[in-house]
Amino acid sequence: MVSPIFPTNIEKRERLDPYELKNKKIREENKNKQVSRKNDYKNLLTSPRINAHIILVYENEIELDKAIAYYINEGLNRGQLCIHATTNLKNKGYIENWSTSIANFDNNIQEGNLLLVDLTSFYIESMVGNLDSFKKLRDETVQRLNNDGNRKDKHIRLTADCATLLLKNKHFDECIHLENWWHMKPFEGSYLCPYPKSFINNYLYVAYMKRIFHSHDVVIDSDGKLHPEYLVS
Repeated sequence: MVSPIFPTNIEKRERLDPYELKNKKIREENKNKQVSRKNDYKNLLTSPRINAHIILVYENEIELDKAIAYYINEGLNRGQLCIHATTNLKNKGYIENWSTSIANFDNNIQEGNLLLVDLTSFYIESMVGNLDSFKKLRDETVQRLNNDGNRKDKHIRLTADCATLLLKNKHFDECIHLENWWHMKPFEGSYLCPYPKSFINNYLYVAYMKRIFHSHDVVIDSDGKLHPEYLVS
């Protein structure tokens, strides 16, 4: 038997005025949206949102290579076109080591599922603000995808470290110029831009890193964990 002194849950709901009920419903919907958004961000390396421009903050090169390989492998598993664009391509032993982390590396290269782009010449041009090579890469990539009638998933996964090298070598304005161009989302897909964590607290880079953070959508670490604190400033 319920004591008449204390209202039941049903009686409490009945006593809430319509305005309070409406506000309660809105709070619950917002909470559900926040949970959903949090889950989306948690898997950014696995399932990046369309046109997500992502900063990957890493501690060391081993951690970076593993994160990029994971991001690429997930894309290959989904039948997506993946592009690994790097200034390290001609470094001795780089591809030999990195390729061992990629599933069916040789087959995916031969079948055009994975493209390797040497950014050395891109870097030299971008030092003077010339992004023509990047625009050409954009056009060729879009055309390649349009001509591929068998590829059902049109999401393109790109990793690129040219802007990282520009920042490292103190070409600050050129780095930001390039990142702003990427942020215009030149093709449908996701863009992964790696930056070493050591840049964040280095007085030489900190002011520019803040600007770079704000030309991206999200910041994650090598485990795919979201770090919204870098975007708040």
